[in-house]
Amino acid sequence: MRSSIICYYPNTAALSPMNYENNLDKHDLKHEVFSDREQESYHDTKLDIIRNYFGLMVMNPDEAPSIHHRAIYREINWLLQIIGYRFRNFNSQEDFEVFQGEMDFQYSMIQIPNLDEASHYGSWVIEHQLSSQDRLFMSVVMAMSLNDALFFALLELLKLPIISVYVGGLTQNNGRRFLPTVQTILYLLAGTDLKKQAEYQLYFRSKAILIQKSGIQLKSSQSMRTGYDDIIDEWKNLLVSLDPVVWQYFLGADMPQPEENKQLPLTLLETSLSLDELVLKDSVMKQLQPIIAFARNGRNFFEDPNISAGFKKGFIVLLHGEPGTGKTLIASTIGKYVGLKTYQLEVAQVISKYIGETSQNMSKVFDELERTINWLQGEPSILFVDEADAIMGKRSEVKDSKDRYANLDVSFLLQRLEKFPGVVILATNFHQNLDDAFKRRIQNQIYIPQPEAPERTQLWTNYLPNHLYYPSENFATHMGEKFALTGAQINNILKQASIIAFSEGAYTLEFIQHIEPAIKSEYIKMGKVYHRPQEIHYEYAFDHGESEIESDQTEKTVNINATKNNDHIDIDSELSPIPNPSSNQRIGTPGRPQKLVKRNRRTERTSIIASNRTLSVKSAIHIWQSSLPEGYSYARRDLASNLAKFYALTQSQIVWVVERAVNHAKVEDTCVLDQNSSINLALEEMRQQLGKVNLLR
Repeated sequence: MRSSIICYYPNTAALSPMNYENNLDKHDLKHEVFSDREQESYHDTKLDIIRNYFGLMVMNPDEAPSIHHRAIYREINWLLQIIGYRFRNFNSQEDFEVFQGEMDFQYSMIQIPNLDEASHYGSWVIEHQLSSQDRLFMSVVMAMSLNDALFFALLELLKLPIISVYVGGLTQNNGRRFLPTVQTILYLLAGTDLKKQAEYQLYFRSKAILIQKSGIQLKSSQSMRTGYDDIIDEWKNLLVSLDPVVWQYFLGADMPQPEENKQLPLTLLETSLSLDELVLKDSVMKQLQPIIAFARNGRNFFEDPNISAGFKKGFIVLLHGEPGTGKTLIASTIGKYVGLKTYQLEVAQVISKYIGETSQNMSKVFDELERTINWLQGEPSILFVDEADAIMGKRSEVKDSKDRYANLDVSFLLQRLEKFPGVVILATNFHQNLDDAFKRRIQNQIYIPQPEAPERTQLWTNYLPNHLYYPSENFATHMGEKFALTGAQINNILKQASIIAFSEGAYTLEFIQHIEPAIKSEYIKMGKVYHRPQEIHYEYAFDHGESEIESDQTEKTVNINATKNNDHIDIDSELSPIPNPSSNQRIGTPGRPQKLVKRNRRTERTSIIASNRTLSVKSAIHIWQSSLPEGYSYARRDLASNLAKFYALTQSQIVWVVERAVNHAKVEDTCVLDQNSSINLALEEMRQQLGKVNLLR
């Protein structure tokens, strides 16, 4: 009895390999019934074409640019041998392991290649103990990532209607592109033997989780079209592909990290601070020790089943407290201390108004983090979730379908959090809003209080940039005692003050000029009314002339030479010799009467405080300019400003330096004070009198 098969064929003569694809487009395909002899003739014609094409696609491993490419070349060449054998014997029921050792289309032996263990793909195969069946699966998805032309023979088999059911796969671009499915893998493994295909189905379905973790992606055709991952299809009809990040790794790229995936709502947290630099109470530091211990030793602990049996992997911590108390900083510094990466979950990108998308977004995050731990030898990471109450809030009473799906999102998060093998640090300002089920799963709950005066003083000290200075040694202590601010607020204040000082070319952060405006801004954000503490006022307000406008009865200027007893000279009596000018004459201007200032107790105290302290840059500029005698000038217009910026002197010291410089100028018979001559001589005399190494700020 004659057997026949329905096939497609072009109604032209045999096509040459070079113009085969073009001719397929130009000629109509007819649906005919062939006899056995006609079928064999037709197939032989196609076989010659396929053989020529395969000869062009085979890659020479000796010409590979790296060991990583060489391993991929060998694996895909092996896949071409198997595809070629199946095309030549498309009705065969032989298992793929049976025809290992047969000759391929180039008369080479079909055999599983040996891979270099140093290659990324080779080490991956060895580490995960992949069988020959697994490697064939992986070679198909690698070929999918490399080039669609590698499946040209399978496209031809799809033109045989009965065989196409065995081959599986889908086509795109009017039949030009072949997309392999799980059924395609089964056909390459078992041919048309349905019993053997069923065995391979059971084999792969039992390894579904390992397949997913290895970077192989399974999606339904509907999911590919719509973008939704949860559309269900028959398992054998799922499309197979390789994660692009994994493919780049096999090609020789560095080990992929979660932060390289721009589609994930994750941000890598980095900090310049060390754990020792954290300003926290001792009680809080002690509570952080279990987190540090797990982050450092948790992986090794769970690798030993004798001591970890009965415990769930992972460690969940809750940090709660007022905003700005350092919860984010704690997470990043712990990661830096133990050598793990800390990722912050971007909550705003995770939460979706559409049903089920919040869970999908969270699933992608956990899958990626677990991938780096499990199958790419990645170290466990720390996942930091700020404002955790936004996605882990209390489940509400179900009133409609929206409430039900919202509760399902919370339940899903509970399950993934428990399974995550790393450290999860949750942070919230409203811990009372968290769902009770979350609280039960939290291993450690730590309250981060607002810093008190000693901690605030340390923060004022730590956050000061290296090249800037405070107006006094105890300035940080005063700020810490008088202003109840958090670490974030102090950091923000000093950031604003430093920028203003930098723009002015100043090296000292003055309270009135630089710091107080930023403090007022923070008080406004807190909804509080700012009042300058009296002690701060008397200690730091006078440098900027605020004493000049405190009272209508007080003169706008306080001249240190107008006081009868010259109190400012007595305070700096260590300077010798220092002239004692007449109380009614201006220094350096003989015979010129000086305007007398109305004295009272307040102005005398102002004069004493001002003369005892190093002047700010702004105040020093004024003294360098006003102390210059009539008829004398500086060599440069900005010389007074430069002297004020670089030299830390009191008011009386500046006056003394100017007078000594005038005397040196007289010797040189000039009325111009030059820093390279007269002023430098006077400054050197001042330095020697004080016994200091230098007078710089």
